[in-house]
Amino acid sequence: YFNLRTKMFSLDIPTAKCPVSPGKRKLTKIKYYQQRSDCLFFAKKSFERFVREIAQDYKNDLRFSAEVKHLIQFAIETYIVKLFQNAIPIMLNAKRTTLMVSDIQIAWRLMPKNI
Repeated sequence: YFNLRTKMFSLDIPTAKCPVSPGKRKLTKIKYYQQRSDCLFFAKKSFERFVREIAQDYKNDLRFSAEVKHLIQFAIETYIVKLFQNAIPIMLNAKRTTLMVSDIQIAWRLMPKNI
């Protein structure tokens, strides 16, 4: 729901007739954030510092526009999500419920390198 006073979205489900279970509310929030395209996982400032630190190894005093920073962050987060999506079946195949480093390493080896 959109609050005009604060100009922000709120995911509070109205409790008019029946109470909503906490699990249902969490699933609603997950679906909401999955549908948003501007929602990024890493904080923008800390990710920018990380990119600048890596870029200094190649050339000093590089500038990045806001669109390029957003695009780099989106591409890296998409790659990480795909990596975890590929690691989860490996974990389930080993009949475990905990994701281990070895699962991620195997998934990384199996991912195409030309992305």
